Amino acid sequence: MIPAIFAGLSCLLLATISITTPQGMQVFSACVLVAILSIPSMATHFHYPQRWLLIPLIVIVASASIHTIYNNNAYDWIGSAIVIIGILLLLFGRYVGTKLLCVFTIFGVFEAILLIITQAITPHPSNGVIFAIAHFSSFIILIGVFAAPQKYRWALLALAIPAILMSGSEEGIWLLGIVAFVMLLRRDFGKYTWVLVFTTVATLAIIIPTGQFSAAHPNLDNERVVSIDNASNDRISPYKQAMSLNIIWGTGWDYDTRGQTIHNVPLKVAYQWGILAGLSIVIIAVFGFMRTRYKYIWALMAGAMLIDHYLWTHLWPWFWLLAGVASLEGTDQISVERQLK
Repeated sequence: MIPAIFAGLSCLLLATISITTPQGMQVFSACVLVAILSIPSMATHFHYPQRWLLIPLIVIVASASIHTIYNNNAYDWIGSAIVIIGILLLLFGRYVGTKLLCVFTIFGVFEAILLIITQAITPHPSNGVIFAIAHFSSFIILIGVFAAPQKYRWALLALAIPAILMSGSEEGIWLLGIVAFVMLLRRDFGKYTWVLVFTTVATLAIIIPTGQFSAAHPNLDNERVVSIDNASNDRISPYKQAMSLNIIWGTGWDYDTRGQTIHNVPLKVAYQWGILAGLSIVIIAVFGFMRTRYKYIWALMAGAMLIDHYLWTHLWPWFWLLAGVASLEGTDQISVERQLK
């Protein structure tokens, strides 16, 4: 059963489309199928999640259920169904374990190579290759790096850096900064660090003079300062609106993925189901980073959730699957680079 479900998840990772489209409904149906098929296997090998994960999940389910019963509308019923299916996917991720991570690595490597080739031929902003949007591509590429065995990570990161710098994703650059911050925090350096520094400098030395960087990142051009200000206002105004409403209780589930929606997952969840549900997301991310060995994966998820909503909207299956695998506790391992010193 596991190989069939695993193949289904591989196909699932190709989808980054809204649930409101026919393709998105196919993805939703695939998630339902994966969740249902995995129940018998998980029932015989069930391990209760840790308290730092179990309690926030109960709070999120309770908040969604209360809103569904109170509001009794179609959107809240869909939101509750997605949460339940998401939790089943989380349990499935815990059941399959690290085997699931190789799917992210495979797709990340292919996307990085294709991005470098296509952007070298025709630079264009904010578009992925396998995945529709460059933000999604940057996230899957970096998750793929740190889902791989440690001895391969430096090489994969050396591939990821030029791909993300050329992708046109400012959020991808933000995630690279998150990786650098965690490396500094953990002093995760070794003899391969110079390769990453050289790759970054060499890539910028090529794409900036040739104009590829400005073509891929038009919002960073000085002539686009006004558009940046407008974009900032578009991002900030939903936060102001959310804070002016009753985020203690929430307003109910919605699937708003427009540019003017809230680009912050904890605040978006608080806006939908109340502040306790929003805080539960924060607790899961913080304790996941502190208690498990998957520091980089949790840091990347937290960084993505801080500045965008896609892990709660477009890519919601990824959030639950990654949270399931990355919630498996274990002794934190020092990097292979330090072992090889």
